[in-house]
Formats: sequence, structure tokens, C-alpha cells
Amino acid sequence: MTKYGAVSVDRLSTIMRTILRQLHKLGEDGPVALTNGLTVGGEWKVLKKLGEGGCGAVYMVENVKDLRKAALKAESNFVEGGSVLKLEYNYGNQILPYAQILTKLKGKKHVPELIHAGKKEKYQYMVMSLLGDSLCDVLKSCGKQLTISTQLRLGVHVLHGLKQIHDSGFVHRDIKPANLALGNRDGGTDPNFIYVLDFGLSRSFVVEEEGVQVLRKPRKHALFRYCRILSSDGHPIRSNDQYRGFGTTRYCSADANEKKDQGRVDDLWSMLYVMVELRGKLPWSNLHDKKELAAAKRAVDDNTLFSKCPNQLRDFAAHLRILDYWTRPDYLLLYKSLTDGMTEGGYKFSDPWDWQGKIKDGSSKGSSLKSLSLKRNKSSKGVKKSAKDKTTDLPDEHPFNDDDFATNPLGF
Repeated sequence: MTKYGAVSVDRLSTIMRTILRQLHKLGEDGPVALTNGLTVGGEWKVLKKLGEGGCGAVYMVENVKDLRKAALKAESNFVEGGSVLKLEYNYGNQILPYAQILTKLKGKKHVPELIHAGKKEKYQYMVMSLLGDSLCDVLKSCGKQLTISTQLRLGVHVLHGLKQIHDSGFVHRDIKPANLALGNRDGGTDPNFIYVLDFGLSRSFVVEEEGVQVLRKPRKHALFRYCRILSSDGHPIRSNDQYRGFGTTRYCSADANEKKDQGRVDDLWSMLYVMVELRGKLPWSNLHDKKELAAAKRAVDDNTLFSKCPNQLRDFAAHLRILDYWTRPDYLLLYKSLTDGMTEGGYKFSDPWDWQGKIKDGSSKGSSLKSLSLKRNKSSKGVKKSAKDKTTDLPDEHPFNDDDFATNPLGF
């Protein structure tokens, strides 16, 4: 019998038929094959697919009763280790799935709102507020280098979003351009603000001991999670080279590259690397090996890393270097370092973003997720919009204040 390597042709044909059969079984009820017009959960009509990942897909949906638009994220029930949507997270004595994390974060600024969640035979889903383009998509319309004004203001937004998440007892663990998005008018979110999304890798760093919340002890080794789609009898239906890794090695901290447990400081390193990349390529952008990436991040000097950035980012990095898993970041100090850079450069929060006028209202595609505008309940001078530029209402001159970054609800 003819052989192909160590596997017979007949065996390969059987494997291919099994793969096709399993993909067909997912059908229109599957996470990556929800057909336009399908109604999920009795009230959410699928309008179009927004994107697809290693384990599932995100769709724009519309409520059949009030016509409001939202995002629906669906993932297969046949993911090895369990769907990301139902990954378990220890928070005190409770086990919190993805949906419950969003519930815990409800009302926080820069965090998506969970509207509905459910489970079907072959997939489970969450309906969330609709956001606009991801930062990854936006950057394609702006070229390879953004202005320092946009860089610093974006940093303030993301810093505030991360503080909200950290104050709720979680670390995000996957900050990257694809997980940051503009608001969307159709979804009720503010196109002038940057929202943090996708909590598939988030983990609690807080536990409860004798009725008191304390910092969770870090694990000695924390591996990246990988996604494989399984058949109903538990066998993989994707080959090894198609496995998708969660977490992005380019933006994670050197400690994360070395498989150390991530804390609040690691989210901030990821944020800083995203900010640096807004001005040009990261020095390790062509590396893929985790050990090489960790070595490159530890070896790079500030003159190289921040060559196109304001000096205040060096101060930001200097603070991160004195932190470890156990130490709470000084968010107020970091906020002031970014706003000092804005003051020095003469930048204002009311400055247009680099992408304004190049994309449609921050909502040309729609991503996941409704959060709250950070505008204060006070009058704003604003800026008049021309007939050609109807992108957004510009934010207040000071959409944040010191208290937004100084509070410490956890106490540690």
C-alpha cells in the first residue's frame, strides 16, 4: 500500500473526511458559520461577521425588538481545555467565567458591557456592546508613525482603562493593538475614547483568606494558552501548525516571555510597548522565539527603545523597572508623566486624533462592545466641526482628573 510518510493514503483520506464532517457538524450553529439573518437567543439577529480567531468569531447583531446594535462573540464547545468564554478564573472562593468577569467590571469606564450570554449544543456566546475599529485596523489608515499627541493621549486612555481592570482584581494579560478599540456611535460608545476589550486571558490576582482580600501568590510557571478545536469524541480536528496561541509575545513583558506569572506591572509593560510601536517598529519585531524576545527586551537601552518618543516615556519605564508582581504601580505618577509630556509639547485632549477624517466615525467596521463616556458633567468649550469633518464631538479639555488615578480600592 502506498505510503505518505508514516501514514497511509487511506488513513489520510479518512482524516480529511473526519475534518470535513466535523466542520459540517458545526454548520450554521457553529461559532464561525452563523449565517446572516439568523436569530440567536430569541432576540439577536446576525447582520454580518466582524472577525474570526483561532476558536471562534465575532458578529454584528441587532436586537429584533428595539433595533439596537451589539456584538456577539461565539466560540466552539469543542475547544481543548474548554472555550475561552467559559475559562475558569478564581476570584476569592468563586469560580468566575469570562462572562462573570465582565459582570464584575460592570460600570467601569473603558470596559465593555455584557448584555446577554447563552450556550447552545455546539457553541456558546456573549452579546456585548458594539465598538468601532480596533487600534490595529486604525493604524492601517494612518501610516507607520503617529504623532506624539495621539501617542500620549492614547496612553492616558489605556492607562485609565487598565487601572479600572486592576482595581477590580484582574490583570488583562493580552494588551495589544487588536484589543484596543474606538467607540462606535451605533453602539452608544464614544468614538473619541479608546476602550480595552477581550478578556479571554484575564486572570484574578486577588484571593480571599479568612474574609480578607489579599494578593494571590504567583505561580512558578505560567504557560501561554493555545486553542485547538476538538471533535465531539475529543480528538483534535486541526493540525499542529494551525493551533493559535493566546497572548502576543511581541507586546508582553520579558517576564511573561520567560513564563512567569503576570501581575499589574506586566499589563503596563505591554501598554508601553504598544505606545512605542505607534512611533515606529519595536527593536524585536522580527523575533519570534520567546527566549530571544525576553533577552532582547532586557538588553535594549532607552536611547534605542524611545528614540522617537518623548522623554516622559523613559520616566514611565523607570518606574516599571522598580516594580514586581507584588508591588502596586503608582498610576498617578504614570498619568502625570504622560500629561507632563502633553504639556511640554503643547498637546491637548481636544486635539484631533490622527485617524479622524480617515475612517468613518470610528465605527466603519464595528468591533465588540457599550461603555461610558468619560465626559464630566460640566460644560465644555468644544471645537467647531467643519462640514467635512463630522467624526465626533471632541472630548472635554480635561476628561480625567488626579482622583481617577490616585484611588486604591483594593488597598494593596
